[in-house]
Amino acid sequence: MGDYAKISSTSFLVLYAEYLESKNPNGILHDSKTIELVESLDYDFSQFLLSADDILDVATRKTIVKNLILRFVEENSTGTIINLGCGLSTYSECVKDLPIIWYDLDLPEVIELKKKYFPESTKYQLISKSVLDFSWIKNIPQDRKVLVVMEGLLPYFQDKEVELILKEITNAFEGCDMLIQAVSPWCQKHKHPELEKNSLNLNWDIESGSDITEWFPDLIVRDELFIFAHNRKRMSLKRQFFTLFPFFKKQNMIIYLSPKTEKTPQ
Repeated sequence: MGDYAKISSTSFLVLYAEYLESKNPNGILHDSKTIELVESLDYDFSQFLLSADDILDVATRKTIVKNLILRFVEENSTGTIINLGCGLSTYSECVKDLPIIWYDLDLPEVIELKKKYFPESTKYQLISKSVLDFSWIKNIPQDRKVLVVMEGLLPYFQDKEVELILKEITNAFEGCDMLIQAVSPWCQKHKHPELEKNSLNLNWDIESGSDITEWFPDLIVRDELFIFAHNRKRMSLKRQFFTLFPFFKKQNMIIYLSPKTEKTPQ
C-alpha cells in the first residue's frame, strides 16, 4: 500500500464513494477519472464501511457542485475557478477543453499525489499550500471573473478562521462568486462514524446562507441547496422518513454566493 499517511482519509473516502456510484449502471454519477484513480491507487479502500445512503450523499453533493460550476462556466466562459482544499476531486476535468483557468489548492502531500494524475498546463495549475497561507492569492491573476469553490473544507475550521478566509477572498477577488459546502448545528453534533473514527471535528456550522451574508452584507445567496432534499427515491426508507423533518433534511447544504451589486441572471 502507498504511503498516504499524511493525507486525510476523508479524501479517499469521498473518492471511493464517487467510484462506487460511477460503477453503478443506474447511478447519478459517471466519472471516468474517479474510476481511473481508484483502480490505480495503491490504497486500502475496503476500510471504508459505506452504506448505499452514504454513497448517494456523496454523489448528490458532487452532482450539485458540478452543475453549479458548469453554470458559472456558461455565464463566464473565460473565467477563473479556484478549488480550495481540492483533495482528490476531479471537477477540473469537466472544463479542461474550455478556456477556463483552473487552480487546485491543497496541502503539499495532496498536491504531490495529484500531480501524478493531473498534469499541469497553462489552464490548470496546482498550488501546494494551506488555505490559511494567503500568499496563494498572489498566484491568481486578477483579470477574470472568479469562482472560489470550498467543498468539504470550511466546516473543519473555527468560526474566526472561516470569517478570515472569506474576508481575504472577497478582498482579493472583487466581485467573485463563492460556492460553499456547509453543515448545520445538528449535523455538527451528529457526525458520520467515519469522521468519529478518524477524530475529525466539525467546528463551523450555520443555520442557512444568511449567516454568511450577515458577515458580508455585499453578498447575496443565489442558491441554497440541501443535499438530503435530492434523489429521495434512491434513499433507504429510513432516510426518506428522516428527511421529512427539516432539521435532518437541511443539515448539509451547498450555498452559492454572488455580489449584491451584480445583476443575477434569471
